[in-house]
Amino acid sequence: MVPENDSSRPLKASVVIPAFNAANTIQECLDALRAQECDAPYEIIVVDDGSGDETAEKATAPDIVLIRHEHKRGAAGARNSGIRAARGEIVCFTDADCVPKTDWICQLLRPFGNPDITGCKGTYETRQRQLVARFVQIEYEDKYDLLAKQEHINFIDTYSAAYRRPILLANEGFDEQFVFLEDQELSFRLASRGYQMV
Repeated sequence: MVPENDSSRPLKASVVIPAFNAANTIQECLDALRAQECDAPYEIIVVDDGSGDETAEKATAPDIVLIRHEHKRGAAGARNSGIRAARGEIVCFTDADCVPKTDWICQLLRPFGNPDITGCKGTYETRQRQLVARFVQIEYEDKYDLLAKQEHINFIDTYSAAYRRPILLANEGFDEQFVFLEDQELSFRLASRGYQMV
């Protein structure tokens, strides 16, 4: 991570976290992002989307860029604010209730060594032990197996994702009309315009 006010090195990545009433989960997410084993300089951006709890207070620190929405705009609006504020070439996304593994940023950045790649999708692994959660995990893993066989994909969800920032800006970012599935709509839209994602 580049220290606050250090503009001597260009940032490789910006991690954007939309957060709404996430006071109970965001600390673990931020701790995991601070502990990344990654040589590439990166910043952490939290967009507090009009929370009524202590989300903003938990995300107030010298190494965090905090953006506050006065009123809730939804995940799409929060992510768009993060994209506009980002200084990194690549914008990584996760959620306030996710805990990225220590190599998460490095793994997300790897596909961008190919200049033709616009975006990439990471994976999700639950720590929940309830039966329904385990079945959902199996469903996710089946989906990952199918996607891994594809040269390019058109389906990216933002619990673990990354895109080139200029492409997001040139394609209007996330559609704020969507209350749900705004992340998948973005990937479908980019794929329909010929962008390559993995």
